[in-house]
Amino acid sequence: GGAIDPREIMNVENKSLKYTSITVDQCLFNYLTEIHKARYHKVRKGDNLGKIARKYGVSITRLCKLNNISRKKILRPGMKIRYT
Repeated sequence: GGAIDPREIMNVENKSLKYTSITVDQCLFNYLTEIHKARYHKVRKGDNLGKIARKYGVSITRLCKLNNISRKKILRPGMKIRYT
């Protein structure tokens, strides 16, 4: 599955739909399940929330919310930190 390309269902030049009805089923949205799947970082020596946040392009605040921890949490090697 993948995102729906608007050009497949509408004619952009004359601003009209190509079909009178469209059937959408679950397989079109399977990619969203993969996108929203929880992913984890395994903490290594020297890691901190800022370093992990930068690596995965998320904020420290987001990491704290996902893991129910404070910004002051001391990370230990082997811990798993959720980042999605």
